[in-house]
Amino acid sequence: MPEVNDAELLADAVAELVQANGAAGSSAPAAAAAADIRIVKGAPTDEELAAVVVAVLSAAAENGGAASDPVHDAWGHPALLHRQPAAFSPDSFAAGGRFSG
Repeated sequence: MPEVNDAELLADAVAELVQANGAAGSSAPAAAAAADIRIVKGAPTDEELAAVVVAVLSAAAENGGAASDPVHDAWGHPALLHRQPAAFSPDSFAAGGRFSG
């Protein structure tokens, strides 16, 4: 029986899943996401590899390969130039009542 390493097994599983999902409208980013998987430590079983491949492909298919919208960052927005900084008052600490004598 010929030896099969993890990379060959993973590549075969990905190819089978991509081929099976190809008719169902699976996108190319899902296949690209699964192609980047590499086993670096341990000796996973066939079932464990199949579970990882299915999880990655299903997550990539749900996302559709589209990048999420970037977080809106208002730092440096021109409207911030019109706001005045809070003025420092030496009496502001005494107004709290904790430091009054």
